[in-house]
Amino acid sequence: TLLSHRKLKWRKFLLKLQELGFKSYSGCVCDVHIHINKDALPKRKWKNFLLLVHILQGWLRRITNFRERHGSTFWTSEEIYEFLSGNIFGNNERKKIVNFQGNHNNTVEFRLFRGTLKPERLKAYLQLTDAFVEFSRQNSYAYFYKHFQDNLIEITKQNLLSFAKRNGYQQFLKLANGGC
Repeated sequence: TLLSHRKLKWRKFLLKLQELGFKSYSGCVCDVHIHINKDALPKRKWKNFLLLVHILQGWLRRITNFRERHGSTFWTSEEIYEFLSGNIFGNNERKKIVNFQGNHNNTVEFRLFRGTLKPERLKAYLQLTDAFVEFSRQNSYAYFYKHFQDNLIEITKQNLLSFAKRNGYQQFLKLANGGC
């Protein structure tokens, strides 16, 4: 959870790595994959999470500078329809942005973020993930399915940003506005 990450000394650790000359983009590719405990949401709410990521994928690509790396891709509309009907859960999603096979099926892996040693950017990634989880928890499947069908990207984005503002996710808001 975001709360548990607040207890960790990420800032000090990342700054020390920078001081030692490490670079997040050295070598092959070093992305940030955030694992979310599957118990964080009931199974039906993970459908909301997946729809939210799909609805906002263009915006997410822009604010995170996402580039498809090592085969990581967003889910297609067709794959989501199959997932929602129960035909795909646990199959061929290892390289998807939302991977339900993460960590021996105990976590959902969110594979959206490029590597970073910047503490503010890592905090923004954690806040974005937490906002998506909480927003998915607090809204009904009907809300997400309607927006998926109608592709009401701007309304969903504004609702998510309002949620983040109410909850004090400052680094995520900064990232969403082109900073960080």
